Amino acid sequence: MLHAYYLFDDEASFLEAASGIPLAAGHLTAIGVLREPPLPEAPDSPGAAIPGYHVLAAWTDAEAPGFAAARRSPSEAPVWFAGVPREGPRMAVPDSVTNFQARAMLLRIGLLDEVTAAISAAGGEAWQAWEYANVVSRHGALTTAIAARFDLTEEQIDALFLEASEIAA
Repeated sequence: MLHAYYLFDDEASFLEAASGIPLAAGHLTAIGVLREPPLPEAPDSPGAAIPGYHVLAAWTDAEAPGFAAARRSPSEAPVWFAGVPREGPRMAVPDSVTNFQARAMLLRIGLLDEVTAAISAAGGEAWQAWEYANVVSRHGALTTAIAARFDLTEEQIDALFLEASEIAA
């Protein structure tokens, strides 16, 4: 399965590229407009918009033809997807997030089904923790196993935990 980050000029160009893609082709998460973190001097105002229309995709077979020109390298992806540090103050990475927050974040980046399948196949304590733990620890065995299985860097895991910590049920 191919996981990729795409940056289109705008929503219309994304919709044009996505038209006619069969449902079985993959999982698309159209993020749309992303914003930088707010500036310290204006913490209640939204951060500056990051130009373009942002999309994550997990292709089950081959990438849709209209997407190739918009594919970007992981180093160009937003911090929560690629772990690329951005300018400005950095929040402290939480020691844990709720199980809901972890699953919601994985759903947003298109990995929830794959992570669930991998943990199910592993069984044992990993499955029990995934199903019944109230929180997912940043440095716990479950997070370490998921990171190793999906080739996630420490920076990517930190970014995912930061983003997940802001998800409200």
